[in-house]
Amino acid sequence: MPKHTYKRVIVVFKRTKYELDLETYGSLEAYKLVTKHKEDVFLRTYASHERQILSRDYLRKNVFPSADFVFREDFDNNTHLHDYDLVVSHGGDNHFTYVAHQIGRTHLIGCNSDPLSSVGALLGFTAEELEQVVQNDFSTTELEEWSLILTEIEYPDGIKIQTVPAICEVSLRNNSPD
Repeated sequence: MPKHTYKRVIVVFKRTKYELDLETYGSLEAYKLVTKHKEDVFLRTYASHERQILSRDYLRKNVFPSADFVFREDFDNNTHLHDYDLVVSHGGDNHFTYVAHQIGRTHLIGCNSDPLSSVGALLGFTAEELEQVVQNDFSTTELEEWSLILTEIEYPDGIKIQTVPAICEVSLRNNSPD
């Protein structure tokens, strides 16, 4: 891709499982009580949380210091997407598809928030890799165009609704071409 500098960037974070679980259970004590018979689950979840927080901070300080940052629940159709020329999805594949279905034709980059515990098949970069790409004005990257899926659902009573355009992480491949 030729050099490209994005002027208005928004980074969309997902909350970590630890953050969501703390909210669900109300306190660290209650959360630990729920996981007391599976302490390894708690420790893995917390370790992933710490890595994701470090990755968030890295994006803020080193990669996109002048970007806007929002959490997933604050990034909805009310966000003024026309104000941005780049959206960065910071999370995993599911978060990426969630963000992608809302942004239309705006450029989107997937950044894996925890590569040690997530493959991130749809995500092109870690925070550190993305820093290098941004420093090189994206000259070392290839811009891909992905098809968007638009479906229509017809209910038994004849009512039809259309879905929003979305990407899908399902891949259809022929492993034995003729």
